Amino acid sequence: MNAEQLIKVKAPAISWLYRIVLIIACVLATTTVPTTGVMGIIILIAFLIVTVLVFEYYNAEIEYSFYEDVLSVDRIMGKTTRRHMGSYAFSRAKLVAYADSEEAMRLQHSNVHTYDYLGRLSDREVVVCYVYDDATNEEVRLYIEPDEKILEAIKETVAESAYKISEK
Repeated sequence: MNAEQLIKVKAPAISWLYRIVLIIACVLATTTVPTTGVMGIIILIAFLIVTVLVFEYYNAEIEYSFYEDVLSVDRIMGKTTRRHMGSYAFSRAKLVAYADSEEAMRLQHSNVHTYDYLGRLSDREVVVCYVYDDATNEEVRLYIEPDEKILEAIKETVAESAYKISEK
């Protein structure tokens, strides 16, 4: 089964400080153009470029694409730039469960790389997955916020003993 999901990512609180400071810097640079001339215009253009880049960087989404037995995760910034975050094989999954479940708590202290692919804007429950990273061929821990389609695709792929998400 194939499924895709796009989730909006909540920007960190510090991003608002960056945005406000950059807007104020642009306004101040605009007011100094008459006295500084060409140098003021160059500074204003530099501040405008940095401001646009910061706003685009914090306007992010995460895309989950589940094909065959692989979950591919991409980060999309500013609806234009896509960065591949990783691909994870679920055919050899050790555990797929809600993050606050007893099964997940038992493996909480295992020494594996952890990847957080959460948007933190939805009311969906966080799912923890212990799967294999295709790039490094190591077991990793993933935190994701899948919808019903992704969960159904995962359920069809993983072993019954590894899938610990009960129907609500």
